[in-house]
Amino acid sequence: MESRDVSGRKVPDLAEVARLERRVVELEALVETSQVLNSSLRLSAVLDSFLLTAMGRFLLPRGVVALDRGGQLRVESGKGLPLELRGKELGLPCPLDGPVLLDWEADLPSACLETLRRWGFALVLPLASGRRELGLVALGPKPMDEKFDAEEIAFLETLVRMTATAVENALVVEELDATNRQLDRKLQEMNTLFELSVELNSSLDEIQIATSLCYALMGEMLTNVCAVWQWAPGGSPRLLAAFGPVEAEVSPAPPEAVEQLAQVGREPLILGEETDGAPAEFLRRAGFRVFVPLWVQDRACAAVALGPRLDRRDYGPDELHFLMTLGNHAANALENARLFRESLEKQKIEEELKIAREIQLRLLPLSFPELPGMEVYGVHKPSRWVAGDYFDVVQVSPDELALVMADVSGKGIPASLLMANVQAGLRTLLSPQTDLAQLAGRINRLIFDNTDFDKFVTLFVGVVSLPDRRMRYVNAGHNPPYLLRADGTVETLETGGLLMGMMPEISYQVGEVQLRPGDLLFLFTDGVVEAQNSREEEFGEERLVGLLSRELTSGAAEICEKVLEAVESFAAGCDQYDDITMLSLKVKHSDES
Repeated sequence: MESRDVSGRKVPDLAEVARLERRVVELEALVETSQVLNSSLRLSAVLDSFLLTAMGRFLLPRGVVALDRGGQLRVESGKGLPLELRGKELGLPCPLDGPVLLDWEADLPSACLETLRRWGFALVLPLASGRRELGLVALGPKPMDEKFDAEEIAFLETLVRMTATAVENALVVEELDATNRQLDRKLQEMNTLFELSVELNSSLDEIQIATSLCYALMGEMLTNVCAVWQWAPGGSPRLLAAFGPVEAEVSPAPPEAVEQLAQVGREPLILGEETDGAPAEFLRRAGFRVFVPLWVQDRACAAVALGPRLDRRDYGPDELHFLMTLGNHAANALENARLFRESLEKQKIEEELKIAREIQLRLLPLSFPELPGMEVYGVHKPSRWVAGDYFDVVQVSPDELALVMADVSGKGIPASLLMANVQAGLRTLLSPQTDLAQLAGRINRLIFDNTDFDKFVTLFVGVVSLPDRRMRYVNAGHNPPYLLRADGTVETLETGGLLMGMMPEISYQVGEVQLRPGDLLFLFTDGVVEAQNSREEEFGEERLVGLLSRELTSGAAEICEKVLEAVESFAAGCDQYDDITMLSLKVKHSDES
């Protein structure tokens, strides 16, 4: 109904005027808010501006904005709420078709709306742009618990739609910033990888490599706890470097835990309370939070463990990927350093073995005496740098010549050292008219007193009287030498006793033979007859005797060379597993010079 004054002129409706004035104020507020919202691309500034405008317009005590973060609604900004609610998750997003009043009579469709009502909110509006659902806005209540009318809700919907556009822009900027930060981090990681790769590969010292790795990882991962282990194929892990309070804990690590470190898989191990196993328990107790195996080709060769981050963040997928990438560079550097160290050690050992071989060869006869009516010659071919076989030709006196052949159990340096002791003992005890039984007994006692129970020696020693060509001998468990007579018969010299070093007191018997013109005495070790061919057949004593019989008329040196040639030809292409040693004494015919 129109109102008129006394003159008949129309009088404005005061209620309508008030409504129009309110709409003007609202429009001005929307314009000002739009300017403020579009003046910033920071999400927090946008949300704060929105809440201040909405709450100030209606004198609301509280307001909150929750955004969809990875499928969960999370409080991003709030006014009039406890600080602990900032960042709180409300649960799964609840799609809203429009505003929802949270009065106590309303049937709310989700748990998050029920939570907002318990917090004291009165109105919820969807926050959505034209492209996607962003979240929701919760406001209220109004003073004196007045309800929001339709015009107020319409105003808030307009304000929320304006805010949604600004929020979406801010989220895009936020995502761009996150992408840029991630790219910067990746670039920094690549620079770190490049610089550290150069540093790691510039050194062949495993400890220095491990130390550089620890420093790089502690700086990159913001931790003060780091340790690096390394192990060779089939070997036990050894600690290369440790930093932080764990150093005292990991050095005396439990053997079972350390052994199991080498059995890890390819993936990093996050050391939570639920992680089982001796290595995990040991590492967790020592203060580590992540364990990364370092692989080279098809085996783990090292590992690095890190403590908690100083910024209290967990190790995420990006950090683990960086650790594995850097670990691959470190693994190659550590493996190269290990191989270089082993090569140096091997070279040093070979040099020492070369010296040992030269010394050992000097213990063997360098030349052979010229004898009236006889000739003697020996050959020695070790299977390794040094050998356990021993032969000797000793001019005991002008009328006596000692022939010695021995074989020490085992191979390599231990056998060569025992062989040197046997040689020294024999050289010391041999004298004119030596009692061979007593000599053998004393050598046996010497070996027994100075070796373990699993070491023993087989020995043949014979002393030839040059004037009458009679030979006294003792065979202590050695391969019986062959005495091939000029008439073609073959004898074996077996008299003596047990091999030496097994028992402290052993009695030995002395045998005696008469050497005649045309006879051949051939001493050898089992490396001659046990040489194998590709079919695992042994050269054998029968083949040896046949060869000696055919070469009976040859000289001592020629016979040894023929036997060695035959053995090498028989075992061609196969490894020599034992030392080859032989010694021949050939008695000349009276018509030979």
